[in-house]
Amino acid sequence: MAEELVINPNTVARAYGDLIREGVLEARKGKGVFAARRRPAFTKTERLRRLETSLEAFINEGLYLGFTSDELREALERKLARFDPVADSTGDSHD
Repeated sequence: MAEELVINPNTVARAYGDLIREGVLEARKGKGVFAARRRPAFTKTERLRRLETSLEAFINEGLYLGFTSDELREALERKLARFDPVADSTGDSHD
């Protein structure tokens, strides 16, 4: 890669080392360097805390606007179905 980019090989080695330490790449002995599997940036506890905050804001806003719990559930299900077709088991389009 250093030859191809016409840069110092130490620069390439240092960049690879930094990316491996940061978890972006992983080195497999005898096989090479590969893109690492995506790891969660936050612990599950922190992700749940952040989700709770967002859900509370969603529910508070929806109730303030006069929606019922069922209407909020339906709105959430419609949005989820747009991101994950498995979430919409009916196969109906809600757009």
